[in-house]
Amino acid sequence: MRDGGRLPLSQFVLQGDLEYVQSSDVQGALSRILPLGTFMTQDVDELQQAVESLPWVANASIRKQWPNTVKVFVVEHHPMAVWNGNALLDDNAVVFQADVGGLHQQDQDIVRLYGPENSSQKVLDTWHKITPKIQALGLEITSVVLNDRQAWQLILDNGIR
Repeated sequence: MRDGGRLPLSQFVLQGDLEYVQSSDVQGALSRILPLGTFMTQDVDELQQAVESLPWVANASIRKQWPNTVKVFVVEHHPMAVWNGNALLDDNAVVFQADVGGLHQQDQDIVRLYGPENSSQKVLDTWHKITPKIQALGLEITSVVLNDRQAWQLILDNGIR
């Protein structure tokens, strides 16, 4: 078992409830580490960091399976809102940089939230708080804006601000 050339990692299995992360994305992230080590020598933390560098990956868990397999379990960010027009916000108010134009059809109409740096949690919480009240009126919020002076603006689906 001391021979570093034995048991090279040559297969990987991708697991998780995935909508945006593709197998090819994970392969690409892992290929930046080439050459992969062997079952005995490859550091799984290095693999985990590579996979977690992908835009849609919230976290990843890596396991080696005897004799030559890497199992990658991925949890994706779930987009709740477009943040400041060029990023996305997940359900934990984590801002992540992914292609807004690449949203699946069911996510195309998510709310647009805007705010100063480090205000994502506040803006998301406010949106969650006021949405039921606006929906009770038969309306939907399309945008919530918090400006630098801490003033709020709502834009509704009927155009009212």
